[in-house]
Amino acid sequence: MPTRRWDDDVVGRGVGSAAGATPDLRRLLDASAAPDWVAEQPDVHLLPAVREALDPDQPLRLASTRVDPDGSLALDLAWQSTEEPSPRTVRAAVYRLLGSVAEISTHVQEHPGAEFTVVTGILDGDSAWRGHGHLLRLRVSSRGG
Repeated sequence: MPTRRWDDDVVGRGVGSAAGATPDLRRLLDASAAPDWVAEQPDVHLLPAVREALDPDQPLRLASTRVDPDGSLALDLAWQSTEEPSPRTVRAAVYRLLGSVAEISTHVQEHPGAEFTVVTGILDGDSAWRGHGHLLRLRVSSRGG
């Protein structure tokens, strides 16, 4: 097991806890586990904002979309730049796109292969709207793939 967290890490441990954020994370976790929390028609509710955010100056292009049986909106994105992007560059472009659809509470998990799972929603009591959410799955491929 590695003892360092990055190349020049000399401490080997953190300076504090993020326990103060766990109540909000737990609220999102609990809400997202409810069988009727994911809103219907994510293509109607989210896709227009996604398309608008992906203007020609952005490095991502929408290759295809689908709504899966679990209500998630799957976005296949293609990297338009001729340069091979770093994982950080891809992440930054994806987060910029997510800003166009993110609700009050959002969790993003990056997976190997430039794939992202996003849970975003409004939790009961945080808005005049009744709690609901969205599940997105994004995959970024290189220009040729």
